[in-house]
Formats: sequence, C-alpha cells, structure tokens
Amino acid sequence: MWVNHKEDFISLFVSLPTTYYMNMKVKNIICLLITILYGASLSANNVRIENFSKTGNKVTFDLKWDNSWSYTSGGQVHHDAVYLFVKQAPNGGPSWVHANISTATATNNYTADIPANNLATMVYHNIQNVNASTTISLTLSGLIGAYQDIKVMAIEMVKIPTGPFRLGDGASDRTYHRGDDPTKSYPVTGEGLITRGSSSSDFDGGSSGYAGDIAAAFPKGYDGFYCMKYLLTQQQYVDFLNCLPRHAQDLRTFSDLSGTTVTNNFVMSNTSNPSFGHGISCDNNIGTGNITFYCDLDNDGIGNETNDGQNKIAGFFTIADVYAYLDWAGLGPMTSLQYEKACRGPLQAVPLEFAWGSTLENSAGTILNEGTIQEKFSNSGIDGGIFALLDAQRVGLNAPTSNATRELSNASYYGVIGLSGTANNPVVSIAEIYSGAQGNGQLTSAGEADFFDITIPLQVKAGVPDISGTKGRVSSYNAINTATSPRDSKRNSGIRGIWKL
Repeated sequence: MWVNHKEDFISLFVSLPTTYYMNMKVKNIICLLITILYGASLSANNVRIENFSKTGNKVTFDLKWDNSWSYTSGGQVHHDAVYLFVKQAPNGGPSWVHANISTATATNNYTADIPANNLATMVYHNIQNVNASTTISLTLSGLIGAYQDIKVMAIEMVKIPTGPFRLGDGASDRTYHRGDDPTKSYPVTGEGLITRGSSSSDFDGGSSGYAGDIAAAFPKGYDGFYCMKYLLTQQQYVDFLNCLPRHAQDLRTFSDLSGTTVTNNFVMSNTSNPSFGHGISCDNNIGTGNITFYCDLDNDGIGNETNDGQNKIAGFFTIADVYAYLDWAGLGPMTSLQYEKACRGPLQAVPLEFAWGSTLENSAGTILNEGTIQEKFSNSGIDGGIFALLDAQRVGLNAPTSNATRELSNASYYGVIGLSGTANNPVVSIAEIYSGAQGNGQLTSAGEADFFDITIPLQVKAGVPDISGTKGRVSSYNAINTATSPRDSKRNSGIRGIWKL
C-alpha cells in the first residue's frame, strides 16, 4: 500500500517481511507516524519498520522482526540479525544512490555494527528467543541535494561464527576430500593457503575440475561472516529495480524494455503472464522515463495485493544480475567453502547429506494459499527434507509454527533456510581468483557491478536434485556454470549474499 500526502509529497511504501524500505520525501522537517502489522505466523520473520522520521541527516525508526534468536553453543555465539542500508534520491530523483551511515544506535541493549566502509549497519541482540524490537537512529553522510527521498532497506541475516569445519562428505558426486583418502572430509582450520596433494594434510578437489592449491586470499569459511537467511525475494528485486535508471532497468530484466510499450510485461520471465511462480511485472505502457515495477502473480493488473507473490523466491538471473544486486546492496558472493560451512557448521559431515544435516528427501505436495504470506505445501511441517522441483515458492514456507527441526524447516546448522531443496545458490568456485571483495553500494553508469572482476563465473550450488540424485547435496559439485546458459533456462537461479565480519 501507498500512503500519500499530496501537499508535502510524503510517501510510505510497505514491502514484505523479508525486505522493507521506507520512502519519505522531506522538504521541511516533517514526520509521518504509521504502524504496519502482519498477522501470519507462517511468513518469513516479519521484518518491519515503523514510526519513521527524518530530521536533517538523521533518521529514526522502530525495527521489529519475529522469531529472532541468540544463544551460545560450543563456545560460539549464534544469532540472527537484520542488515540495514539506505538509498537516497537527491532532490526528488528519479535516480537513487547510496547513502552512507556514519553512526548507528539501537535501544533495548541491541547492537548496531557499522563496517569500516560505512555502507550499512547490522542489528542484533543477545536474547535467547524473542520477537525483536528496537529503535534505530542512523546518522547519514553523503546526502546530496536540498532534500532527499530516503529508502531504508532491511534484509534478514544469520551469523556464521569464526571456527573450524569439515569440507566435503566423502561420498557426494565430485566432493572435495582429504588428499590421501577420497572418503574423508578435509578439516579447514584457518584462512591460510590450502595445498592440494596426496598426503593426509593436503586437500583434493576430487573431480571438480580444479587442480591447484587454494590461495590464502580465497575466503575459506573459517573466518566469520553473515549470510542472508533466505534467497532474495521477488519484492526485494522489485525494490532494487525501482531504484535503477531506465537503461539499467532494461539491463537487469529479461523483457525488452527499450521502447515505450511492452507486451511481455512479466519482465523476469519475458512472458505476458506469470511463469513458474514468477510475478514481477510492470504496466504495458512504460513511456520513456523510469519504470515502476510491482508483483502481480494473480495477473489482475493490480500490483502488490496480498496474493501477488512478493515473498516468493526471485529468479531468471544472469551472473551479471547477481553481481549487480550484491554490489548495490554492499554484499558479496559466497565461496563454495563458505557455503559448506554455512550448511554443516562444525559437525562431522554426513555422507550424501543435504543442508538440513541428513539424507532425508521428500517431494513437495500441492501448493496452498498461493502467493500469500501463508503459502505452503500441503505437506509443509509434516514431511522433512522437502524439495520443490518447478515453481518458485515463498521463502521459509516449510517451517512449522512449533516443534521445528532442521529437516522440517529446510534449515542449515546455523538456521539459514533454503541452502538445499529450493532454487539454486550461486557460489564462487575454488577454481577462481577471488579475495572476498564486497559491493560498494553503487553500480557503473552502464548499470553493471564494479566491485571486483565480474567476469568470474558462479557455480550453481544446491537447489533441486536431478534424476540421478546428485545435485542438491551440500558437497556435490555436479554443477553447471551459470555463465554459459541463457536467462530463460534460469528460472531456479537465486541470489544470496554475505557480509564479512
């Protein structure tokens, strides 16, 4: 919904639980107080921003999200968090650019960390289980123009703490393993050089197609990082598209948006109707200025209704799309080693395991409450290890409201959802030269990422199993290279980023 004040041009956009932004144009010192509540317990964890105000270069708002946690186990602190970053439209736009955060405070004993580059803040707490609630105050720097539209974006994250883990399960197709024994996992005990060889202290990449050592600069997963709790949703990608200039909007979608009209207005699938659960759309008459995108899964021409699939996983992405979103958000891609750490944590590897720590797998039932925040399968919360083979589904849809387990929730050791069993997670292979660069919040004038060598290919990791049952497993590297396949084959290609500690 939009709330408009005609005289002072104040607007508030309400997005969905996995992402949230507040859009407020301020000519004078004007505050808009509004509360938005979501009643469904089966949504993602219901991130919301309330009571937003802006005075000068300072913004204040209440941040809340449900089913939050923090606990200590095995000497490690485990918690979820919310990653906040800010976009501005100088003098009313239409172009949006990043606004840095110079200071951040949080009430109720919550913590708001700011990285050295001031691109964002990570908010978390030390309470065991809670519906999180805190008031955030951000001092923004780099604001441009006499007044600005401000959008505050929020992404749920999970902390992956520093510590050792085991790489490879000794059984999956093309699994990594210890140099002297293909059935043994390789222990990762630091971020230094990993040598490939045939001794018990060496690593072997199996038949992954990589024959060299793993450079010291390549992120191993030993050092801690934050990982997106869910794959990117369609509403989150809409929020991204609506901040881009026209030429970049055309670049970051599948449909041809170079003219003043578009027939295939479902722009990610390049179709005139929703395809495989993908409902990101725009009007048929798009003119020559910036395009406004929205979700319209029910295809009735009215965007962002309660059944329009805003919380479904976004897809049809190229490598360039993945890198562009991560750069724009100040995040970076996972490496294959970080992926395995996020899945199994410090536990012993289970041969042929999925991200929920076992070999259990079940087919998805029929879809219920399609496109809503109550969307689930008929066997969600009943069967564990559910795989969804075709259509995009709501993030976190299998998690039960009580008695949750990793298998029932499709959850990793740390609580990351969807690392197996759903759309594909893009990862940087050990074959590539990568040192862990993260985005700078800006794209090039052409609309491309520029935070590192974006010609580096990404592997398709996890996702749904193939007929042979080899894909989808944590340590299986029977993957395709996303650089070589066309966009129309990538309906199950997702986006998931990380933020370094």
